[in-house]
Amino acid sequence: MGVGEWKTRVHGVGKRRTWRKLHLGVNEATGQILTAVVSTNDVSDDQVFCQPPIWE
Repeated sequence: MGVGEWKTRVHGVGKRRTWRKLHLGVNEATGQILTAVVSTNDVSDDQVFCQPPIWE
């Protein structure tokens, strides 16, 4: 058996794994997490938080 052949035979064909990003909005004064967004690897922080939130 080859290197990956046993794994394929026992577990079947594997799925390709993808990265996820966790974007956090943090209060600079207190360090408190105000918002959290999970996205795919191709999304940047400025795309997620394009407008600063207005806290009342």
